[in-house]
Amino acid sequence: MGTYLLSGTMMRLALQQGYHRDPSQFPNLSVFQGEMRRRIWSAVSQHDLLFSIQIGLPKCIRYAECDTQPPRNLFEEELYEDMKELPPSRPVSEDTEISYQVVKLQIMRAYGYAYSRIYPHAFGCVVRNIPTLHIHPLSSRARRELEVPNQAIQY
Repeated sequence: MGTYLLSGTMMRLALQQGYHRDPSQFPNLSVFQGEMRRRIWSAVSQHDLLFSIQIGLPKCIRYAECDTQPPRNLFEEELYEDMKELPPSRPVSEDTEISYQVVKLQIMRAYGYAYSRIYPHAFGCVVRNIPTLHIHPLSSRARRELEVPNQAIQY
């Protein structure tokens, strides 16, 4: 229960600071700060779902109230504080330091939508018009970490 309380505090601080809104809504943020905020929000939203399901309580974050885009699949060296424009995201099949997190976010969002559809009262609302999610194939790094053989993944 203590982890759930810490997760809730972390989530509320992130909401208070506007992490649930895409950084493009805040012109005073640099593109570097925006990408870091996307990465933090990705972790916060995943923790909220996992901890709430683990102890059987509703999750606090409602996807309909958030517009933060997923973080880009970029190498750490491509990001620096004075950058003026983010490079295009690499394909998820290309291993970067964050590719696992990018794929995991997509899986967790699909899991969250499915869970809220199956147990709508656990979230205090009925979910309608769930968008279609495009789950990318796992990168080779994610397959290694999950110990999933290539032939087991259907594309």
